[in-house]
Amino acid sequence: MVYAILLCAVASLSTGLGGVIVALCPRMTKRTLCISQGFAAGVMLGISFLDMLPKSFQSFAQTGGVFIAAAKMSVLFGAGWLAAVLMAKVVVPKQEPQTQKDFAAAKRLCAVTTAVIVLHNLPEGMLTSFSGYGDLNFGFHIAFAVAMHNIPEGMAVASSALYISSSKTKAVLQSFGAGMAELAGGAAALLLMHSFITPSLLCGVLAVISGLMIQVSAAELMPNGAKIYSFKAVFAGMWAGVAAITIGMLII
Repeated sequence: MVYAILLCAVASLSTGLGGVIVALCPRMTKRTLCISQGFAAGVMLGISFLDMLPKSFQSFAQTGGVFIAAAKMSVLFGAGWLAAVLMAKVVVPKQEPQTQKDFAAAKRLCAVTTAVIVLHNLPEGMLTSFSGYGDLNFGFHIAFAVAMHNIPEGMAVASSALYISSSKTKAVLQSFGAGMAELAGGAAALLLMHSFITPSLLCGVLAVISGLMIQVSAAELMPNGAKIYSFKAVFAGMWAGVAAITIGMLII
């Protein structure tokens, strides 16, 4: 159990590492903010479509057949998507004057990104700790994959926080805080639910997290990044993120 929690801790701290990377940037411009949001979106989309959803489907299919697997995965994916939509509605900041349109978009981006990353880090912590508890080798694989996409998530949180506050300290602390939700979720779930860990539960968590990440990428990170600077920049960042996570998955 200790090793499982340690794996979860390493994965969660990588979110803060993303914040440190942003803090080392000389200056946070609209272009840099836009590209960082696109990069985070690309990583989330890549790991969801290339890793999490296929694993979830394959595992469900082994126990219930193709159609049952598709139905289960669709319902859980939809639940994650809906949770992200509701969270986005709850945390929308008050409307800013039209003259502050870019700043208002950045505020929304910061609030929504942080809230949804915290929300999806809770079940993701469960996934990391449960995987390590069931099989240490598999847990290491999951923790590495989670850490890979947590770094750009931390960059997304920190870059928007830095843009609206101009405080590198606040940006780094906000990214570390978002990452700590993963450790809290993983440790609490492992201590309270370790006797209920099953492959189906892990697959369900994968599908829910995928729904969360795809929704926030497609509906929040990319559109708001494009509003702040340009669609071309956010699109370039997205493809860079997809390439980065694909290479990372090939390595492991």
